[in-house]
Amino acid sequence: MSCIEHTQKSKTYGKKKYKGSAINYHRAVYQEAHGELPRDMVVLHTCDNRRCINLEHLVAGTQSENVRDMLAKGRDNYVNPRGERHGQSKLTANQVAEIKESEETQRALALRYGVARTTISAIKTGRSWSPEELER
Repeated sequence: MSCIEHTQKSKTYGKKKYKGSAINYHRAVYQEAHGELPRDMVVLHTCDNRRCINLEHLVAGTQSENVRDMLAKGRDNYVNPRGERHGQSKLTANQVAEIKESEETQRALALRYGVARTTISAIKTGRSWSPEELER
């Protein structure tokens, strides 16, 4: 069966009243069908659609199981995008490589690339744009 999405305007989980408290919509739906979950348990989406409330797509698990599932399915960049994939990134990996190799002053580089001098400093010192981010 395909996903059934909640109708709230939220682009993600949405909230629903459950026993007097607003909780994630999918958790409320799961608990209405299966009973209370301990606080340390979460409701996972087997379909990876955070708006889905189809009971066939919802399973109880631990947060560590949820993280393992996310990593196994390659969804970690969705949660924590790095490098060019970050929505606020102003630089490409090629530009960062050029900055790392340049002998120009940080001020000149900042003006050329349209970023703050502190951004150039963080790149030059390795506080941002790690080698792994440049490889992705």
